[in-house]
Amino acid sequence: MIGTASLSFDQASEQVEGMVQQGTAFARMEDVTDDAPLSDPHKAALWLLAWSLRALSRDTSSRRIDRPSSYSPPPSADAEV
Repeated sequence: MIGTASLSFDQASEQVEGMVQQGTAFARMEDVTDDAPLSDPHKAALWLLAWSLRALSRDTSSRRIDRPSSYSPPPSADAEV
């Protein structure tokens, strides 16, 4: 993952988050996670992090795409009717 002798879980999770934000292919994230010098439970946690962020990212972007062009948000509770 990061080219250092010791890699903390926090550093690895930050890198996974960055890869998701950059749109890195999931297979590539799996390869990087598998090669990380971390315990198997930590690798599994990184995989779950990547998978959940990827799913969340896809869900959020698809909702934006599916919204009709005539969409207007409902008035806020503070707005006068």
